[in-house]
Amino acid sequence: MFLNANFTPPIPSLTRGGDRGVIAESGTFVTVSTSTGTSKRAREIERRFSTSGGAICENMEGAAVAHVCTMYGIPMLEIRGISNIVEDRDKSKWDIKKAAENCQKIMLALVKEGRI
Repeated sequence: MFLNANFTPPIPSLTRGGDRGVIAESGTFVTVSTSTGTSKRAREIERRFSTSGGAICENMEGAAVAHVCTMYGIPMLEIRGISNIVEDRDKSKWDIKKAAENCQKIMLALVKEGRI
């Protein structure tokens, strides 16, 4: 299970090999206007953004918040629990509960370490 968040520096206890069962990665999100529901579309987006450094996940909801925060110089952190990889839509493979639990682990670690 991956949890993607834009934060630097990484939290050692939550990165690869951490002791909480969460793999946290930091990176760019691709903003899309609709969720990707096919492997073909996922490959198209991956090719399109690979020349600009790539992205670690797609996102619809956070772009407006990030834009306004950037306009006003307000720090912004978006944490996303990833419940499924982009492929042909198969909701039986989604793990929304685990994704939410991973978000909670990240938030608790950030608070405990005094980062937020």
